[in-house]
Amino acid sequence: MTVTAARPRIVPRDATAADNEALLDLTAACPMNGDIGLRSDREPDFFTLPRLEGCAARVAVVDRPDGSLAGCVVAVHRRTYVEGAERESTYVGDLKVHPHHRGGRIADSLCTWARHAAQDFAGADAPLLITVLAGNGPMERRIDAARSLPLFHRFARIRTHSIPFLWGRSSARDVPTGLRVDVARDDDLDEMAS
Repeated sequence: MTVTAARPRIVPRDATAADNEALLDLTAACPMNGDIGLRSDREPDFFTLPRLEGCAARVAVVDRPDGSLAGCVVAVHRRTYVEGAERESTYVGDLKVHPHHRGGRIADSLCTWARHAAQDFAGADAPLLITVLAGNGPMERRIDAARSLPLFHRFARIRTHSIPFLWGRSSARDVPTGLRVDVARDDDLDEMAS
């Protein structure tokens, strides 16, 4: 008779301030790879960004046996406009699984935790929003997955353009004439939309 050991259940737990250093280490190990690569430096406090993103935030982690973290996810309760009406919603982000633990059930357990956190924040019918960088293959496959995880529906593509103000131009010749940067106003909306 062959006896197979049951795989241990992966149970995310709510993170605490004591997890800050391990969350910073996990963030450093998990850049967002897509058509562009992106990694946010969260020093000195991982929890600052989730606190700034909405009304309330929760962070979940999965522990590794050595005390470091195998993964994390953040759920943020927000007020969002959906089809012109203000509604409660949850934004889920910072889904990170350490490279040594990918391909298993950690991401699944964190997604399930995030779904329950979203329901706790805003109810079962409230929108749960995520952002996925173009070219992020693992997340694109997760969106299309047919299993008992939360179902994702793509509803928008966001294109972001930026002007780098951090670095000086090489010469005054490179500065376009007649341009001005100003704070946007309500009467700028039609021009911005077009």
